[in-house]
Formats: sequence, structure tokens, C-alpha cells
Amino acid sequence: MTKFISVDIQNIKEEIELPISELTDSLEIIQLDIILKGFTDMRIITDHYIGIMLYEPSNFLLFSRQGKFITSIGNKGYGPGEYRFLYHAQLDEKAQRVYLSPYAAKQILTYDLKGRFLPKECIKLSYLSPKNYFYVDNAKKSVILINLSFSKEEPIV
Repeated sequence: MTKFISVDIQNIKEEIELPISELTDSLEIIQLDIILKGFTDMRIITDHYIGIMLYEPSNFLLFSRQGKFITSIGNKGYGPGEYRFLYHAQLDEKAQRVYLSPYAAKQILTYDLKGRFLPKECIKLSYLSPKNYFYVDNAKKSVILINLSFSKEEPIV
């Protein structure tokens, strides 16, 4: 059973020491073979891959689990398979796919693990989604999408 740690910040009167062993049962340090420049937000780790989403320049980088750079997924731009800014990503190792959601997306972009854009597999959205989180379940052929709404016309979910 996983132990849940909850802390009420208002009740903290002094610093406490919290060993990392209280938060995890293992720790692995992986040195990437390239230096990342820019702010990173999302890190995805699977059994065989590490995916890192950079903010500026906006990009999604794919590494082996040992830290070896494999490829950059997609390109910055306005053409097919290109994006200006990324908001969310999913790496599906079993399906051998990377899904990327650009900011103000009309679709979730789909790539294989070699970085090739797969336009026929992109997931079309029924509305413009400025900021969303999603989960693609290939086995069930379903997508869960949570949208940050900016107006009454935009659905939340």
C-alpha cells in the first residue's frame, strides 16, 4: 500500500527534515547526453524512454532511459506537424506513439518514436482548446480531455 503524506502549511512552525526515503523507495540519476537550455516543465519517464518538454524553445525531446538523445519530436512553426508552443504531452510506449497538444490546439498531434509526424492518426478536437491536459488510451480507443476554459462558449471538459 502506498503511504500518503499530507502537510497543512499553516501548521508548520519550524523546518523539518524529510528524508527522500520517506517519499520514494528508489532513486535513479540519469545523465542526459546533451545539455538542455531553457525552462523544462514536463518530464515523462517510461520503462525505456524519457520525454522532456521544453518551453523556450518549445520542443519535445526523446531520450533513451539511459539518457542517450534519440530525436526531437515535431518542429516549431505553423505547418503540418508543427507547433508554436506545447502545452501537454503523452508518451505511449506500448503503442509506440508520442502525443503533443500545442497551446490553442485544434487537434492532438501524433508522432511515432522516431519523430515522424502521423497526420492520419492526429486526434481532432471538436473545439479550439487553448490549454488542455489529455490522456489517450489506445487499447480502449478513447481520449480524456480536460480543457481550461476562457469563456462560457468553451467547454471545461
